[in-house]
Amino acid sequence: DFTRAYLLGYEYIEIQSESGKGFSSEEIDTIENSYRSFPGAEIMAEEKNMKRIEIITSFIKNDPYKLMHTLFRLTLSMLQRISNILDPEKTKLFDEISFDEEIERIKNIDERVNRKFFLIVRQLRALIQDSSLRKTQHIDTLRIMDFRLMSHLLENIGDNCVRICDHIKEFKNLLLLLIKKDYEPDSDKILDTLISVSKQATEFQRATFDAFIQHDYDAAVKLTNQHLGLTYDFKGYYALCRSRIEKSNVVILFYRYFDIYNALVDICDLIQPERL
Repeated sequence: DFTRAYLLGYEYIEIQSESGKGFSSEEIDTIENSYRSFPGAEIMAEEKNMKRIEIITSFIKNDPYKLMHTLFRLTLSMLQRISNILDPEKTKLFDEISFDEEIERIKNIDERVNRKFFLIVRQLRALIQDSSLRKTQHIDTLRIMDFRLMSHLLENIGDNCVRICDHIKEFKNLLLLLIKKDYEPDSDKILDTLISVSKQATEFQRATFDAFIQHDYDAAVKLTNQHLGLTYDFKGYYALCRSRIEKSNVVILFYRYFDIYNALVDICDLIQPERL
C-alpha cells in the first residue's frame, strides 16, 4: 500500500485502478487522504485509471520547470477528458451516473492544478530572493517572470475547465443528445461546432506543451499565427448559438473555450528558444 511504499523510500509511487471506469469517488478520497499525510508527497500525473505520486524532498526535484510540466499535463488531462464527454463516440462509454462522476473527477483535478500553481509561485519567489540558486538552476529573472505568467495562465485554464464542467451539468438538457448517445454527426450544427472546438482546444494545448518542452520558438510563433483569426471564428460561433433560441445558453461554453484559446496564445508568446 501507499504507506509501506513511502516508508520503504520509493521516490515514485504509481496507483492503478482495476476498474475500466477508473477510480471510484471512495477510492479517490482514500488516495488523497493517504498522500496528504506524508511530507513531500505530490500527485504529479494522473489519468482516469492511474495516479502517479512523487516524493519530493529537495528544490531540484521540485524545480519550476518540472512543475510547469506537471501543470501542462494536468490541464491537458482536463481538456482531453472534457472533450471525451462531448465526443459522441467517447460518450458511449458513460452511463448517466458515471457521466456525473467523470464531471466531478475532472473538477477535482483542478485542486492539483491549484496546488502546483502555489508550489511554482513559492519556488519562483525563492529564486528571486537567492541569486546563487538562480545560477545553480541556470534561470534568469526574465525566465522567472515568464514562468510566473505561464503558470497563472495554466491555472486559469484549469479554472475555465471547471466552469465548463459546471455548464455541461447546468445545460444537461440542452446537450441531451450527446449525453444520451442519440447524437448523429451533422445532425446539429451547434453541437458539431462544440465538439470540434473542444477537440481543437485539446490539440492546441498539446502542441503548446510540446513547444514548451522543446523550447521550440518557431513552433510557438506558428501556433500563435494559426490562431490569430480565432476572434472572428468565435464571433461566428456566438451568432450561431444566438440563432437558436432553445440553445442560446450554450454560447457560454464557447466563451470559456475562447478564454482557453487566448491563454494558450499568450503562453506561446512567452516561449523562448533554449538559452545555452
